[in-house]
This record gives sequence, structure tokens and C-alpha cells, in this order.
Amino acid sequence: MITTDRSAITETECREIAAALGEGWTVEPVTSGHRAATLTGPDSQALTLCVDWRHTDRLEIRGDIPTPYDRRQYDYRPAEITVSRDKGAAKIAADITRRLLPDYLPKLAASLEVERAHSEYVDSVTNTAGYLETAAGRVLSPMTHRSSETSKEYSLRLSHGYGNATVRADSVSLELNGITPDQARRILAIVGE
Repeated sequence: MITTDRSAITETECREIAAALGEGWTVEPVTSGHRAATLTGPDSQALTLCVDWRHTDRLEIRGDIPTPYDRRQYDYRPAEITVSRDKGAAKIAADITRRLLPDYLPKLAASLEVERAHSEYVDSVTNTAGYLETAAGRVLSPMTHRSSETSKEYSLRLSHGYGNATVRADSVSLELNGITPDQARRILAIVGE
């Protein structure tokens, strides 16, 4: 009796499913002996196919989204289904189309929108910080250990006094300490305009 080890997924299996899903679907290289593989499709679609560790005759199929965990909705649940590996590629693809994609595609669209808005926010922070660095010259000293892609921190080196500046996409916070009364008056006159 010949037995086949079904604990790993095969590239052939994945290629057949990708072909059955239709145009635009490809398989990322599958490492021999691994339990999981990724299919990439049109419009940023990505599916992870994984051999169920409890039942090697079944595949767990999950729709992947590009949003990192720290920006996901707190109650996010991935779109996923399980299917019998014995069904064959055409029936597995039909199950994906019928059962997985209706749940997955709206989640993917929302994720892509989150990533677009995040990228726009990061670009705005970078542009505002660049503008201030150009305008302020040597007064601003970057505090890279306290900065991130969504917030830039600077220490202020003033001739009289010191402070900090925090740059976000649509605002700048200034904290000034030890400045002269004349400096305070001029700053408040500008802010009061």
C-alpha cells in the first residue's frame, strides 16, 4: 500500500487552484514540506492556503489584508473557510468564489482605504516637517528616538530658552520654556493674528 504525506501543501495543488480561480491569479513559490502557501490575485487580493494541522485532508483558506495589526479594527475577523482537499481545484475555486470572496472583498477594500489614508497622513507629516525644517533652520534639532512616521519630534535650540515641537499631519504643537518676555510678546502677537 502506498501512502501519500498530506501534511504539506504542494505547488501543483496551488497552481491548479489558481488556474481555476481565473486570470490574474498566481502562486508565490512554495517551499517543500511547508503547510501554507499564498495565492495572489487581481486588485491586491491575497489568499493563504494552509493544510489544517488536525485534519490534513482539509485546507484552511484565509483572505489576507495589507493593514498591519496595529491599524486594524479592534474586532477584525479574517475572512476564512475550510474545504476538502479531495474536491479538486475547480470545486475549491468555486467554494472560494461563493463562500470566501463575498466576505473577503469588502474587508480588503476597507483595508486598502485605511492604507491609502495612512499613506496620505504620513506624506502630510513629512511635508509639514520638511517645511518647518527649511523655515526654522538650525533652531530645530530632530529627536529621532521620539519620532515615528505619523509624528515628528524636535527639540528647539533657542538663544534664550528651550522647547519642543511636535509635528503631525494637520497641526504643530510648540512647548517653549525660559524665553524672554519680548520673545513671548512677539510670539503671542503672531498667534493672535
